[in-house]
Amino acid sequence: MSRPRSESIASLDYYRTRDTHLQVSAREELQNQRQDSPNNGRQMQQSRRLPYWLWFIIAKSLGIKLSPEDKPILATVLYTLTFMSAITYFLSDWWFTASDIVSDYTKTTVIDGTISIFFTLLWGALSLYANNLAYRLFSHKKFLDMLRLHSKTILKMNASIVLFALMLLLAVFNNINAFPNFKDETCRRVALDVLVCKVRYISRVVLSVFAVIWNYLVAFVLVSTCRTHVIGIRRFMQALEQDSRVYESRYMGLAQQANTDRPVLEEYTWFDEDYLDELRDPGGSDIDSNSVALIPQQRNQDDNETSEQRVSSSGTTSITVPVSSPVEGSLPSTSSTQSFQQTFSVPTEVTCPTKVSISSSNTTSGSHVRPVPLMSNSEILFKYWKIQARLRLSSVALQRWMMSVISLVIVWLAMNLVLWLTCNPTLIDLANFFLPLSLLPLLSSAYAEVNQEGLRLLKFICPLEGRLQMLYVLQNSPLQMTVYGFTVSYSTISTAAFGILLAFASKVLIQEISGPLILKN
Repeated sequence: MSRPRSESIASLDYYRTRDTHLQVSAREELQNQRQDSPNNGRQMQQSRRLPYWLWFIIAKSLGIKLSPEDKPILATVLYTLTFMSAITYFLSDWWFTASDIVSDYTKTTVIDGTISIFFTLLWGALSLYANNLAYRLFSHKKFLDMLRLHSKTILKMNASIVLFALMLLLAVFNNINAFPNFKDETCRRVALDVLVCKVRYISRVVLSVFAVIWNYLVAFVLVSTCRTHVIGIRRFMQALEQDSRVYESRYMGLAQQANTDRPVLEEYTWFDEDYLDELRDPGGSDIDSNSVALIPQQRNQDDNETSEQRVSSSGTTSITVPVSSPVEGSLPSTSSTQSFQQTFSVPTEVTCPTKVSISSSNTTSGSHVRPVPLMSNSEILFKYWKIQARLRLSSVALQRWMMSVISLVIVWLAMNLVLWLTCNPTLIDLANFFLPLSLLPLLSSAYAEVNQEGLRLLKFICPLEGRLQMLYVLQNSPLQMTVYGFTVSYSTISTAAFGILLAFASKVLIQEISGPLILKN
């Protein structure tokens, strides 16, 4: 029952030390080398990777090799138990349902029995697929780089913790509600051996435990990855906001020293409490490591060469005053700056009348500050494409699991609504109805948050005349995470939730109306 486990280089290099404060990737090391702010220690403590003990348990459970000599013994045992419990529960449930249909002492129809067997098959298949998908996600290089200990909050609680609590409560209440199937009277009523009911219930409990574990691992990756995408999009918004400030200052003819303490995304943007903390996090973005690490080095080299040429060619010190601080990771846009200077005559350099003797190269490079260039169309398109590529990767990897969960929940809710037409639900029945219903908006909101920020990103691009064609292209290909081409948004989540609640209210209304009629008869 075991599966072949290939060796993953990404999983072998995921941790180089057991100290979680030193567990950083190559991208974080390159980013931290460029940061000179005094609160770097606070930044390093945000959005860390998984603790080593937790990563060790997950790796051993999924069969991810931590060293080339590891053998997935524990993972093989767990997968075998999952597979055997799924097969046993499906066969025993099929046997019991078939006997229940042909029995004269029960009212189960062929349609009810077919739907029940289909639901059991879908549940077992989803558990096995979740185990396989969790292994692929936790051994994938890009998903490991995007996986962090952060997610959106619900009532000041971490969404991943709330998600695990809902899954655990659903499994507990579902097993409690199915406990009568363990009794001997259940099998005797359909003229079946008592051992079938015993095996059926025990395999159901075992399968529910593994289903919660494997599906939660996939759900944790989904929530954490979506949050990483949101942070990356918001950082791109931050860069575009700074670019808009540069254009606004030059358009109004301002040439004053930029205020580096002035926060971005403050004047025209409403943000959450943890908004700016996420933007300061060096390890929560999905910006490409190669482009971020190499572009600033090229820019600094060009700045030094330009400053040396200008100072050596003139007898005075030429000081160029920027309007705002440089955007980290942006490319110098020479073409955009030249075309802008031809249209508007804005002073960009202020020459001091007093001659200054320069004795060292350090003084030369420190006395000249290059004006902040506008972001070129090529730079915006490149960063936009990198984020879009990551969203496409996440969508393709998670769409089958997401569609399976949605289908499973819808079938379960429909079965309960039809069952309640003939009997009154108990408190446990209501819990089994609303707990899986609450999973849908919780999982879908992770998609919806990414899609909402992707649409808002286009509003942050300053609509210059040379960017109109680029804006048309970006508007036709927005940043979105899809499920088989379907875009998940907050409006679709609200519509689906209100539709299900309306069906539940209709059932209550029908029961209230039909009650007096039965009494009259």
